[in-house]
Amino acid sequence: MQTELARFTKKVMSNAQKVVVGQAAPPINKGETGYADWGIISIHALREYLDPPYRRLMEILFEMPLITSILGLRPSALPDFLPFADENRSSKWASEERFLL
Repeated sequence: MQTELARFTKKVMSNAQKVVVGQAAPPINKGETGYADWGIISIHALREYLDPPYRRLMEILFEMPLITSILGLRPSALPDFLPFADENRSSKWASEERFLL
């Protein structure tokens, strides 16, 4: 049985892929930080949903292999929290968030 968080993550990831690239791209390889933009947007949506600071979110995700596997990542491959804490990056995707839910 999937958790509510797992279902939310799958829905957000799917919608982020459609909004950003139209088709699925590898989670690591594209984007300014080396991660696909849809992956970063999905993590940002999880941050909004769970409401922790980004540093704490990365710690939480490190302990949640099911959620990171949905994103196509291993816990050890999670990005540093700094790219997510950048206010410019967050505002860049703010207009795309409305398509995720």
